[in-house]
Amino acid sequence: MSRVGRALGILAAARHVRLTTYRRNGSAVGTPVWISREGPRLYVWTRADSGKVTRLRRDRRVQVAPSDVRGRPLGPAHDGTARLLDPAATRHVERLHRRKYGLRFAAFRLGSRVARRWIGDTVGIEITLRDPDGQGR
Repeated sequence: MSRVGRALGILAAARHVRLTTYRRNGSAVGTPVWISREGPRLYVWTRADSGKVTRLRRDRRVQVAPSDVRGRPLGPAHDGTARLLDPAATRHVERLHRRKYGLRFAAFRLGSRVARRWIGDTVGIEITLRDPDGQGR
């Protein structure tokens, strides 16, 4: 199995990952997120007005590492690139998350709506890991 394939398996099995995006000045910002996998891609679901989405619009580079719920890394980080998804693909990411996280994701989604935390749209983020030579997979 390739290095990227092993990394995909480890990241997809993790309950949480630390998604690192980059500010305009180049400083890194790590955020704990839920992640799902389909084929050779990883997927994150978040608010469209979140800081990570703003940063990804400027710089598509990311790092992803397995983490605890607070974002403390539990393993090595892997470089990749991210792409923001359209509404139909975002709904698919929601389905992937529901499949992986079950009632936990459904309760989170409902609680967010009730608490009005998720005002506005959501967006899916597709992550492609890079191989050790810097090429996308």
